[in-house]
Formats: sequence, structure tokens, C-alpha cells
Amino acid sequence: MHPPTRTRYLRTDAQWNYGFLNFFPQPWILYDPGTKRFFANNTALNRIDVFDAATELQIGQIPIPGPWTSDETPDHSTIYVGTQLGDLYTVNPVTMTVTQRIPSVQIGPTGFQAYEVRVLADGRLVLLGGQGGIPAVDGYSALGVWNPADNSVTQPNTCIGAVAEFTLNADRTKILISSADSDGTLCLLDPDTGTYRDMALFGSFLPPALIPPDNKEIILAGGATVDIFDAQGLFLTDTFQIGDGTGFYRYALSFDGNTLYAIPIIGPVALAYNWRTHGQVGWIASFTTRDLESWTTPQAVDETGLIIGVIGNGVSFLDGGNLLSTQPGLQVPNPSVNPTSGPIAGGTQTTVISDINTSRLKQIYFGTGVAEGATIDSLGIHVATPPGNPGPVDVAVSATDGAFELSPEWFSYGPWVVETTPHSATAEGGGTATIYGYGFGSFGQGQQAPGLQVSIGGQPATIVQYLPTLATAALDPYYPFPVEGIVVTVPPGTPGTSVDITVSNPEGSVTVNGGFAYYPAVQQFPLTSAQLAQGIYDRRRDVYYFTDQTQVRVFSRTQGQWLVSIPIANSSRLWGIALSPNGNQLVIGDAGASVIYLLNPDSPANVTAFPVQNAAMDPGAEPTGLAITNSGIVYYVSFYVGTTGEWAFHKLDTSTGNITDYQWLQAGALTADAYARVLLSFDNTRVYLNDGGIPIALDTATDTMYFNGIMLNSGDYELTLSSNGTWMSGSEFFSDTNLNPESYIAYAEREIWNVSAVFGEKVSPDGNLLFSPLLSDIDVIDAKRGNLLTRISLPIVLSPNYDALVSDGQDNVLIAITGQTGSGIAVIDLTSVPEPPPVPYSTYVAKPPVYRPLSSSRRSAPSNLLSRPVPRLDSRGPRIKHTTNRTVLVRHQAEPRQ
Repeated sequence: MHPPTRTRYLRTDAQWNYGFLNFFPQPWILYDPGTKRFFANNTALNRIDVFDAATELQIGQIPIPGPWTSDETPDHSTIYVGTQLGDLYTVNPVTMTVTQRIPSVQIGPTGFQAYEVRVLADGRLVLLGGQGGIPAVDGYSALGVWNPADNSVTQPNTCIGAVAEFTLNADRTKILISSADSDGTLCLLDPDTGTYRDMALFGSFLPPALIPPDNKEIILAGGATVDIFDAQGLFLTDTFQIGDGTGFYRYALSFDGNTLYAIPIIGPVALAYNWRTHGQVGWIASFTTRDLESWTTPQAVDETGLIIGVIGNGVSFLDGGNLLSTQPGLQVPNPSVNPTSGPIAGGTQTTVISDINTSRLKQIYFGTGVAEGATIDSLGIHVATPPGNPGPVDVAVSATDGAFELSPEWFSYGPWVVETTPHSATAEGGGTATIYGYGFGSFGQGQQAPGLQVSIGGQPATIVQYLPTLATAALDPYYPFPVEGIVVTVPPGTPGTSVDITVSNPEGSVTVNGGFAYYPAVQQFPLTSAQLAQGIYDRRRDVYYFTDQTQVRVFSRTQGQWLVSIPIANSSRLWGIALSPNGNQLVIGDAGASVIYLLNPDSPANVTAFPVQNAAMDPGAEPTGLAITNSGIVYYVSFYVGTTGEWAFHKLDTSTGNITDYQWLQAGALTADAYARVLLSFDNTRVYLNDGGIPIALDTATDTMYFNGIMLNSGDYELTLSSNGTWMSGSEFFSDTNLNPESYIAYAEREIWNVSAVFGEKVSPDGNLLFSPLLSDIDVIDAKRGNLLTRISLPIVLSPNYDALVSDGQDNVLIAITGQTGSGIAVIDLTSVPEPPPVPYSTYVAKPPVYRPLSSSRRSAPSNLLSRPVPRLDSRGPRIKHTTNRTVLVRHQAEPRQ
């Protein structure tokens, strides 16, 4: 699909945060000379993408949650990977496998978050931690040197408060760090003695440092200015300008350290300099895309001068080994092709937007095929496509002066499927699925591409909506490819089977073998006029309880029917519900009357009411998520309709009626806080809550509060525990029950298009799977690695009221609250969903996991439990949340019905 040139774009579906590229770009890609491979950290999708330097093709993916920056041992035997979770991983570059996970809590005697890593010559690791905000703005506040041999960590004093960039000198004996502040401080630190040399370029933010292998100089190149420093004394020895001094460039150094490459962030032509003489040695053909991050941020260079960088939704390659002797002429940034598809026989008349005129035109490529007989006018280049193989190809135009215009994946030979989402359905079908791809046809009448047909398992799938390129661009205006979508009604199928998907039109057809799976049909149990909010399973009595407006509904899955309800006198809007671990006490929150009700399920007529709105500092408090211990202590979150700032978390002693306010969490999101969750460990020792993005644990014996600053994602109220007590998910993070996160949910951009989510995530009993509800689908996610395993299309709508899914904690059969108003339930049997494979690597263990209260001193506290107060949470709400380059689904919030 790629033209036979070294200038290339490869889509990896990476999502690069603009702030990380615009401020302090980090080294996300490293080159391993032993294997001739590039290892690119795809932070958004929890993996490392591996590329072969000779073929410039992706040859592997290494699953690692949140890989951030990496470094390699001097003998090239091991790659260390720092992550956005603070854990370290080791990778074998030959086998492309993870060999060990080193949890942040195990690094040193009190833990250390290893976001970034460099390997010293003696095998010790230099780590950056202490990230308390946005790395691109606030930098890192903790620098540590870890010795794996004895698990010691030293934190030498530095001349910098917040670190923006760091690297090592050429012989890997000194640490070079730069300030995240505008004081422009550069510091060269000796990790053995703690002594340092520093230099300040006041009023300047420093760019990344480039280190020539001769260990004589340090290069700081940013914007259009190149500064050269003595590598030992850290004093400025030389400075010069790139180009005319007005451009803005990102820089890379050749493998031998002799050539400095300057890649523009605006403009398609890169420059190459002999930085010692200031002489320009040539030009490099570059390109831009239609993405928000449309330029190349160079990252690594191999021995041949091949430059790899991050760009938009992938990586780019530029040919720094074949320099142009003169500057190429005009070329169009972000060129396009129309039409975007045609048959494999070729002959499709296309127009390629271009600034290359007839006298400069050299060749036009559709993939590897050369298009002949072009004519050029003011509209662009008109040319017929050559024959090709099925699927999308890059379209490139080259000029005799070296100019190069690239349109990645902008023409498709016939239809081609990139992804189907959902990937599966329940056996009765009736739900919808969206097929994303290329070449589905030009926009026709009736919102339909002419002749377009879809079959699933050999059965016609009715097209209910066609999403041409313009429609998908509206879903994501910065998506740089002409992707189209087809929304179809899923036909029925046989449970336990995988079937083919076929898309055809007059230009051809494509079949995805085994691309769609079927699971058992749902069982529906309507409940006319009900408005169910939350459910819970009673293991002792083998029934489910659901909160309705003024009564608790009771359902028996064994009998397959609704049982006699439990009326609650004088209630207004029953909302949250919880059962004590021993099954003796059922507690219900009334979000309309500010009352908590208590009863024993064996004698449900005896109900005790506890008003909560008159408690100190709690006027108008409405209870939402709650939990109750065997001893009758109720922990609950309250929300407020018209005010903010009141206490949000409380403890009710049902033996006395006394209420205690925990004065470290204030309400701040009005009725949105009605989606808060509270859960209790089965042994009654810990309470977990999530009130809008901060999963918190409370020790019930001491009332001590814990939270982990990594697991902070404002706006998400999800919280769920595995019934085996070992695993949990909160605010889209996966962690052990000591709040030590191991991964987070990762979606490709296409997977959040055209869908809406509701609250109610549940984790499987063994903690391996997360079931995440959407309005008409369920996502099944690997709860250890964080990636989507399958999305299951449902013939029903799940309720947006509060908590859409109920688990019995014994198997993977879920009960879903259904309907826009919660007017029924459905039994969804997901026991046949395949388990994800176990992680194939070992976990470094230095000591038992740390779980202790926060300290006022960050250094004396475990680094994985950041020392900070719980903030007042204002202006929280549903939105797409971009956190450290990852995209999370929007959760649909319905107002509490009162």
C-alpha cells in the first residue's frame, strides 16, 4: 500500500496529546541497532509498536499499559519502559516480549513512580516521578536513581524544581536535566557525588537535549536556534540559526552524531546541517497530514539516516540519508484525492490536489503502482488509477526537484474493512453494528452509497445509516483519513459461532473471515411503569433487589420471574441500594426525601428510616451511593441540587442514628454527583468510593483515607470490585484493592464514534474482565491490559438512570436494567466470552505492596500514593476525557428522577 520511497506514513491509531508535542516532547521512540528495529510507545493504546528499519513496516506489538518513555541498556539486551502508571517494564528487543513488570510500589523501600527511565553505564536506572499535573506544563518533581541489585533509591538534590526533559551524557555517567519553568535552567548532575553544574538561559523554555556520541558537546536545538554547550563544564560554546531564523523546527541527530536534522512544524521541507560548521548540507522531503498534530516530531535515526517520528495517528519516516542538493519547490500540505475509491482493474479517473506543475512532475504513485498519462490544470492533477490490489493505498506525487506530496490511505481499491464495532452480538440479533473502512462508495441519494450491500454470516444485514467521509469527519474533525461507516442491523445467529462479514458494491467486495461472533440470546423481563435505578444480588436468598420509585422490586433468576415487592412508606425516589456482607441488613437511599431506610430481608415489613438532610453542614443532602457493614454502619455519598461545597461523604451509625461527616471531600457537581459509587470489601475492613473521578479507600477501623494520584480522572463515577477481593476498576483504571493501578481502559478513536455509554461497569469474579455498558452494547475489556476484547451488540436499550448492570459475583451472567426509564431487566449470559490470556511475564517483588495513609511529606510517603489533599471538585460533568493521551468514552448521565 506504500509508494516505493523511504518517505512514509504508517497508521498506528496512536492519539498524541497536542500539549505533549507542543511543549517538551519526550523520546517516545528508540532505535535498537542490534535488531535494526524501532520501538514506538503507543501510550493511548497500551502497547509498543515495533517497526523494521529496512522494510519500514510494523512487525510487532508488545502489550504494556501506558508506555511512556524507554531506554536501552548499553549492551542492547534489555529495553526498560517507563509508564504513565508509574510501573517499569523490561522488554527483550530480539523476541519483542515483556520479560518483567516492576510495580512502582516495589521500586525502593517506599515506592517510586517511574514515568521516565534512563539506564546508567553501571546498570542503575535514573527515574522521573512526582508528576502532579500535566507533564507538558508542570514537569516532574522527583528524580531518583534506583539500583535494582539492592532495591535502593537515592534522590540527589538538583538545581531544578520541576524537570521538563532529561537524558544522560554520552558515556552514561551523568544526568542532564532541564527546567519546566521559563528560567531556562540546564543542570548536569553526578549521581554518585550529588554535585552538579548548571546554567540558566533566563526567559527561555529549553528544548530537548541532543547528545553526540563523542561526549564533547551537548546540543540544545529549539525553534530556529541551536545552542552548543561543553559536555563537561556546561558552558555555552557556540550558537547559530537554522534557515532564515524565523521558522520553528523539531530536531534529531544522525546516528553518528555529525548531522543535525531540522523538521518544520509548518511546511513540508526539512533541513540538514553540519552543526559544527553551521553549514547546511541539504534538504529533506517531508510532508504534513490533516491531523491536529500534522507534522513530524522526530524521535530516532538509524545508521542509514532513516528518521522516524510521531505524527497524528501514527509514525512517519523521512529519508535523511538521501539529501536533496537544492530546496524543492512548492508542494501542497495535506493533499487529497477525489474520488477516494475504484475497482482493482484501475482506470478510475481521479483528481489529486497538488502544487506540482507539469514541468516538475516526476511520478504519481497509487501504492506501488505508477499512474501514467497525467494532465494538470488549476484544479490539480488528473490521472487514471493503475491496477492495484484490494484495499487502501497511499497516494504520492513526486517532483523532479525532490518535492513529495503524500496522502496516506487516500484511495481504496474496492471496499475495505478497517474495523467493525460491535464485533459480536447476542443470538437473536436486532441490534446495530458499525463497519468502518474505505471504498464503500460515493455518497448517493437517500443517505446511501449506490449498490452497497452487507452480509453477516451469509445473511443480509440491513443498512440503516451510511456515514460517508464527511459524516465521519464530523465525528472527529481531525481524523486524517477518508474513513466511511456503515451502520447495519445485525441478523440473528447461532450462539458460540464466529461468522464472516462481507461488504460489496460495484467496485468489488471484501470479506472479513470470522469477523463477527454470537453469544446467547438475552432474556427480557419487562416491568411496566417501573423506573429502576440500581440493583444488587442477595446470595443467601438467591434473589435480586432493584430500587424503584417507592418500592424495592425483587427478582428471582432461578424462577425466571418477579416476586413480591417491598414497599417503602413515605418514600419519594429510591436510588442507591446495598446489602451487608452477611446478608442480614438491606439499606436503601431515598434521593428525593433525604432519607436512608434499613430493613432485614427476612422481615421486610419492618423498615427503619434515618433522615439525613438535617445533619451538620448537610442541608438538602440527598443520599446516593451507599454501603453497609455487618455491624450496621452505613457509608454514603450525598449530592445537592442547588448548592456546592457541602460535605459529600458520611457515616451513619444505625444503632444510634448519629451521622459523621468526613470533612475531606466536598460536593461540587450538583445532581451529577448522584452517580457516585460506594462499595464495601467483603471482610468489612475497607470502604471504596468514587465521587466524580477520585477513587478513594477508607479504613473502617481507623477512618483513615487513602487515594492514589495516578487514578485521578475527573468526571467519571465508575467503581467496581471483583468478588474474590483482589481486583478493582475505578474511574477507568484497573488496580489491586490497595489502589495500585496496573492499567487503564484504552480505545482507538473509531471505537468511541457513534456510541454512547451509561454507568454501571462490573468486573468479573476473578478480575480478568470488565463489562462496560453502552446504551445498546456491552464492552468486554481485558481488565489487566485495558484493551477492548469485544463489543457486544444488544437488541435492547440499557438504562441511563444510575447503575445499568448487576453482577451476582459468581459467574459472568449479568442482569441489565433496560429501557430509557428503567422499565425492565434482561439477563445477559456472557459466560462463553473467552478469557484473556494470562500475562506471560514475571512481576518483580521486593516487598509486600504498600498500603498506608498519606503523609504530609511526599518523600516519606509511598510515592505511588501521592501526598496531597483531596481537592474540592467543581464543574465535573460528562465529556470525552483525554488523560495522558488516552480517550475514554462519555458516560450518559440522566437527571435523578424525583
